Amino acid sequence: MKVCPKCGFRDNPLWRHSRFDYNADYMRWEDFQTEFPEVAKLLEGQKNHVPISLLGYVFYRRGTGGLQVYRVATEDYKMPRERKDHRKEAKPKKIDVVEEMDKIERRESKQVELASEGETK
Repeated sequence: MKVCPKCGFRDNPLWRHSRFDYNADYMRWEDFQTEFPEVAKLLEGQKNHVPISLLGYVFYRRGTGGLQVYRVATEDYKMPRERKDHRKEAKPKKIDVVEEMDKIERRESKQVELASEGETK
């Protein structure tokens, strides 16, 4: 667990240090969904586990089926080896959190409307 010597801030103990990516921490996907539901919604539908840059970190999923979520400080981020595109350097997708959350809410409300229309028929 990381503790700031100046202010005493304690990082979430569910983040574990990666033994292969020295600057990365990881957390199981199930734990991540309960601890960070807003960010989990953004990572949930990512095709091929596209990395996103948010709050000074880059978050991306790894493992078969995206079992782990990795976080790396934005300045330390490098594309993971197995996802690297050698023709060009891929950069993490920068997102506007408010805009993305609005999209998710609109999508969910549309699904509720469609479900309620199906029940009335």
